[in-house]
Amino acid sequence: MKNYYEIDILKNFYLEDSYVIDIKETENSIIFYMEFVLKPAHSSYSEPLDDEQYCYKSGTIEFMNCSSITWISRAKQTFTDRNENVDYGNIDSFFRKGDVNYLEGDWGIVEFANLERNIAITLSENM
Repeated sequence: MKNYYEIDILKNFYLEDSYVIDIKETENSIIFYMEFVLKPAHSSYSEPLDDEQYCYKSGTIEFMNCSSITWISRAKQTFTDRNENVDYGNIDSFFRKGDVNYLEGDWGIVEFANLERNIAITLSENM
């Protein structure tokens, strides 16, 4: 078993306090639209704003070339912050066992296999 922070592309993200803004699924991919928490070692890290604990950056994490996507449960519970921004909570758990990824949060539980381990992260200022 491998935790997400042991995957090279994800090692400088803190997903447990990052926010899931949306989730899109295609036949062979799943995309999480995120408000990421960046760790200080990330190349795009900057000091947190005065009223924030972390450095946040909008972006996506896309899992491509999935051979299967199975939802164990789905939830559409939303949360609203003090600025009236809505999200679906965090990625509370993410680990990989063999070729299968397991992700869980207030938004649900999903498992999927992507044999090529194709993971792409895109950061942008405005999503």
